Amino acid sequence: MLDIFHHSLRLHADPSRVVVRPFHIGWSPVGGGTSRTDRLVRAVLAMSAQETRDELEVVLKDFEARHWQTRRVFMTRYDEIEDLLGLDGRDIGDEKRQLIGAYFCHEYSYAAAALMNPSAVPHFDQTGMPKGSMRILMSLRSVGEGHISSVAFREGIITLREMGVLMTAIIVAGRSGSAFTAHIGSMRVNQEIDAMQTMGLNTVDTLVLPRIIGLVVALPLLTLYADIMGLMGGAIMCYFDLGVTFPAFMRELQQALEVKTLLVGLVKAPVFAFVIALVGCYEGFQVERNAASVGLLTTRSVVESVFLVIVLDAAFSVMFSVLGI
Repeated sequence: MLDIFHHSLRLHADPSRVVVRPFHIGWSPVGGGTSRTDRLVRAVLAMSAQETRDELEVVLKDFEARHWQTRRVFMTRYDEIEDLLGLDGRDIGDEKRQLIGAYFCHEYSYAAAALMNPSAVPHFDQTGMPKGSMRILMSLRSVGEGHISSVAFREGIITLREMGVLMTAIIVAGRSGSAFTAHIGSMRVNQEIDAMQTMGLNTVDTLVLPRIIGLVVALPLLTLYADIMGLMGGAIMCYFDLGVTFPAFMRELQQALEVKTLLVGLVKAPVFAFVIALVGCYEGFQVERNAASVGLLTTRSVVESVFLVIVLDAAFSVMFSVLGI
């Protein structure tokens, strides 16, 4: 007997995860004849008003149940391709323009799952099977295409956990870290630091601590700003390249990410800031009493800061992986 197990999981359609996108048909003819695009447009233009209305109703009956402002979408698509088709909309009725636009649109599911293509082959081991029975190997093809979910997830993970804080730290190392070295180094060349020590001032409290504290406070804020800009850039790319609306992107982003994803990136920022400021100030104090030394150690400060930031980022990744964060 064949034992059948019915899983409690059920897959249900969700029309909110289906969008209408432009569909591109080859504009150039193949083999010297008329192109498919030309034949399609001529067929629509040759229809009577009633035939056009009937065909459009068939399309709208299916599309309008799942999409908003379908007629407007079709009309917008017609306007986009009117010049390419060599048409003049003033001579074509609204319904024919909508139908032509519909032929150049298609539905796109950005989050889909399915089990399909079942296949079965005889098992290589048939020992112990009763007469008339056969042991088989069965396979199913599973498809789980979360296009926007994966885009939003990767965009959020990469931006919030890694790229936002890492790129910001590298830019700050090149801008602020070098400025710390150059400023303190110039003070060394001009003997200003010697004068401060003569006056009894602690150069660490006066020159180093304010820079470290300022950068430790500023870098997390800059990282947060970079994260927001990165996510906005991802949303804009999805809108123009994939036809995904901003609300859809933000909905998927909200479902894909957690608060700890943002916190992981922000936790790194103060550590990176401390290292950048410390290296910048240390190299500034190593400047000799000549102008050439200022430029040399400023360059060294940037290189060392960027190197240490990358090493620390790798160390954070290993630590978070071990902790399961």
